[in-house]
Amino acid sequence: MSFAEILTLEAQLLIVIAVGFLMCKIGVLDKHARKKLADLLFFVILPCNVVNSFKQEFTMDLLMQCGVSMLGMVGQEILVIVLGLFVFRMFTKKEQLVMKGGLINSNISFVGIPLATALYGDLGVLYNAMAALPMRIVIWTVIVIMFQRATGLNTGEKNNIVKKIFTTPVILAVFIGVIRLLTQVQFPRFLDSAIGSISSCTSAIALILIGGILGDADLKGLFTKATVYFSLWRLILVPGIVFAAMTYIFHCDPVVTGVLTTMAGCPVGTSMPTIAQKYDCEPELASQMVVSSTIFCVVTVPVMLMIL
Repeated sequence: MSFAEILTLEAQLLIVIAVGFLMCKIGVLDKHARKKLADLLFFVILPCNVVNSFKQEFTMDLLMQCGVSMLGMVGQEILVIVLGLFVFRMFTKKEQLVMKGGLINSNISFVGIPLATALYGDLGVLYNAMAALPMRIVIWTVIVIMFQRATGLNTGEKNNIVKKIFTTPVILAVFIGVIRLLTQVQFPRFLDSAIGSISSCTSAIALILIGGILGDADLKGLFTKATVYFSLWRLILVPGIVFAAMTYIFHCDPVVTGVLTTMAGCPVGTSMPTIAQKYDCEPELASQMVVSSTIFCVVTVPVMLMIL
């Protein structure tokens, strides 16, 4: 992308975020409205976006790049798990646990998919969706086991792990999309057009929702040593390592590299406070990490766009 194109894209993203921020401030996008908007995005719009992204001509190269996307995410998750063992040792045991989880769990749906769409179109969304599979598995296995071992609590989550992984709307959409790609089946035109129309709402709705979250954020006490230090790793150092490794060591496809780098540079996933609350382990810190990393990403994402 040229510098002018990057500036245009940055301006577009910031304007849509500003709309959500303003709607929150004037009371249109309150907490209840944001919950409903998030449900609409999670259960309808994102799955349509993913299914629509698989409307590609099947080639062996495309299949190979999908495999590289998944393997790249496996490597990325191994990287952050190992880093989490060492980089947060100055904090308490519970704080370390939440930060390790936050490093593993990034918001690849509400932030990652709009970025992939803006940068690479449907192909970027397809690679994002394939890479999301191993990340979802790690979130609902490794993170849950980490919290259970550290706290000694067993909430019965293990029994629901398979259900949580494979009944997530976006993951179900991936399975439908893979079948569509491999069989090259064509949906009826009216259905394909409807899915495409809903899919086109993804970036705008997701960014408006982010703006609403930022508009409702209580900045007092939000930027602490813990949240700033964590965001440094979550938003700058980890994506920097991923980009360098995929570009200069593994020489991966530029689109796959860009998608996995943006996924590495996303803020903390919104499920992290829920997990922390369930195991009574610094839920307030987890919430602060989600909001602060989301605020910081407004600055770090434009820089990432310039590099990619």
